This record gives sequence, structure tokens and C-alpha cells, in this order.
Amino acid sequence: MRDRLSNLLAVLATGLADEQRRATAAATGLSDSGVAAVIALAQFLGGARIGDVANVLGLSHSGAVRLVGHLVQGRIARRVGLSDGREVGVQLTERGRQLAEAAASARAAAADAVMSGLDEAQRAELEHLLGLLVAAHTRNRLERRARTDEPAAWLCRTCDLVACGRADGRCPAAGAVSG
Repeated sequence: MRDRLSNLLAVLATGLADEQRRATAAATGLSDSGVAAVIALAQFLGGARIGDVANVLGLSHSGAVRLVGHLVQGRIARRVGLSDGREVGVQLTERGRQLAEAAASARAAAADAVMSGLDEAQRAELEHLLGLLVAAHTRNRLERRARTDEPAAWLCRTCDLVACGRADGRCPAAGAVSG
């Protein structure tokens, strides 16, 4: 018989992912990979090479080229020349920044709705426990990647870096990597 806690966590993860996909698609009209791309470009990838976009999103290089082409065609992003003159980077347009904000807001609202029945003490306890889980999950993903050389999308590809406290040293994923 499966452990109830594991089952409940898996059900919640599935349900929250479903709600976030629904909410971000409704807010932006973008696919899952488009949402992840605009959020990542807004948070930390702006001006990055297409290969970096592929790595962060867990896409093949050709998949990232197609995704960037779609974003450029929709006037969500633009290609920019990089300093070496041979490679191309990607930056969001003003419309892209607006869509990234809409996606991030929709993502947060879906998570907030899941926690709506919790009081402040329960929310604080959940925040602590989730930080532990994110750190452990980050370590597991990095260990698996080192063992298998398997490409995988970055866990924090849609993270709000301000909300996670990265600049203040409170990001559990960054802490797991550096610690």
C-alpha cells in the first residue's frame, strides 16, 4: 500500500500544476514552454543565447529555436546580436514583459488559491517544510543529472526570484546547490 503522505503530495502537485497551466494559458495565450520562457527571460535569462534557453527549459536546441521563433513572430521577444557577433541572444519586448508579469501573477494566484484555507501559522509552517522539500528535490535532481547526464529543465525556471528571497540568501534551491 502506498504511503498516504506521498499520495497527497503527488495529488496536490498534479492539481496545482493543472491550475497553474490553466491560469497562465488564460492570462497569456501561451503554451507551457512559452510561459516558462517569458518568465525565465524576465527573471534571469534576458539576452541569453538560444542554447541557454534550451538548457533552462529542458528543450532540444531546435525546439528552443522554434519556440524563440514563435515568440519573435508574436512580438513577445526579439533576437539580439551578442558581443561576439556570431551568436544570437533573446530579449523580451515590452509586450513580452507584460505577458511575463501576467503569467507570474496567474501562477501565484493559483498557488494562493490552494493555500486559501490555511491560517498564518499553518502558512509559515508550510513555507518552512516546502523550503526543505525544494532543497532536497534540488539535490536529488543535481545528483541524477550528474549520474545520467540527462538534460532536465531547471526547477526554478518559473520562479519569482524576489519572492523566493534569492538575493537575501533565502532561496532553498540555491542553498542546496551552494551548501
